[in-house]
Amino acid sequence: LQTSNFPNMLPYAVRKALFFLFVGVFLISAPLVVLYTAGYRFNRTNNTVSQTGTLSIASTPRGAITHVNGEDINDATPAVLQRLSSGTRTVKLTKDGYHDWERTINVESGSTTYVTAPLFVSEEPVLLAQGGADWERATTSHTPQPVTLPDNILFASTPGGVEVSLTSRSSSTLLTLLQNEIYSPVIIDDEYLFVQNNKGELFYISLTSAQAARSLGKDLVAFAWDSNEKLLIFTDGLEVHLFSPATNAQELITRQSDPITTLTFAHGGESIVLASSQGLIGIDLISYVDGRMQTPLASFSEATTVWFAEDGSAAYLETAGNLSSLMLTP
Repeated sequence: LQTSNFPNMLPYAVRKALFFLFVGVFLISAPLVVLYTAGYRFNRTNNTVSQTGTLSIASTPRGAITHVNGEDINDATPAVLQRLSSGTRTVKLTKDGYHDWERTINVESGSTTYVTAPLFVSEEPVLLAQGGADWERATTSHTPQPVTLPDNILFASTPGGVEVSLTSRSSSTLLTLLQNEIYSPVIIDDEYLFVQNNKGELFYISLTSAQAARSLGKDLVAFAWDSNEKLLIFTDGLEVHLFSPATNAQELITRQSDPITTLTFAHGGESIVLASSQGLIGIDLISYVDGRMQTPLASFSEATTVWFAEDGSAAYLETAGNLSSLMLTP
C-alpha cells in the first residue's frame, strides 16, 4: 500500500494561505483572550470595550435578599458581584421585619464599588407600662446627664475674652479665646470639646492644638455626637449638618420642610434619625447616584414628644400622657 501525506498534497499557495490565516486568527484571538481574562467586556450601553467592575453589597443586619435591576441574584448580604459592565444599577435589599432599601449605584470600570445599607426595623410602637423596667429606662434617658469639665481644662474670663486653657502641674497652654459670654460644655472627647453659649451658638475647640474656636451655627435646636466615629450632627430645625473635627469639614446632609425637633445617630454612625411634628425619618449618611436613602419610620397624628435611646436603637414617643417605644435598629 502507498500512503499519501495530505498536507504535502496541498498546493504551496494554499498551504501559505492557511499559515497566514492561522497566524491572523492567533494575533486577533490572543489579545481578545487576554482582555477577557483581565475583565474587559463589550458594553452595550455605550458600545465600547471597557474593563468590568465589582459590586460589594453589605447590610446591617446581614442576610438581606439582594435584587439588582429587579432580579434576585440568589445571594443574601454580604454579596459580591464580579465582572459587571460599568454603569448604573438599581440595588434593592429586602428582609423580613425591616424596611426595604433601594438606591441607584454606579459601578466603575476596573474598581470595586462598596454599598453599605443600614436597614431600619419595621414595626409599630409598643406601649410601655408605667413603672416597668422599660418605662424606667425610657424616662431616665429623657434626662441627659450634665457635662462637667475635667480639672485640666480651664475657662477664665479676662478683659479680652474668655480664655480656654489646657493645664498641667507644670504648665498651661492657651487653646483659644472666646468672646465674653456664658459658655456651657455639651460634648467632651479625648481630643475635642464642644461648648454652647447662652445664645444657642455651638463652638468646636481642639484640645490638641491652639487654634481659633469654630462656630458651627447659631440657634441650634439639637445635636448629637458619635463617640466611635468622632462625628457631630446638628440642626437649626430645618437643615442638618455633619461635622468631622478630624478633618474640620462640614457637610449638609438634608433640608426638611417640617421643623426638626431632635435627632440621633443610628447603626453605629451609618445613619441618622430625625424627629419632627409629623413623624420620624431615617437617613443614610452615605450618598449614592440618587442621593441618600430616606426611610419614613413613623407618622404622628397628634402632638408627640420624641427622644432617643443613647445608642439610637429606639425612639420613645410620649403622646397624650402615654409612653411608647419604637425599635429603630437591631
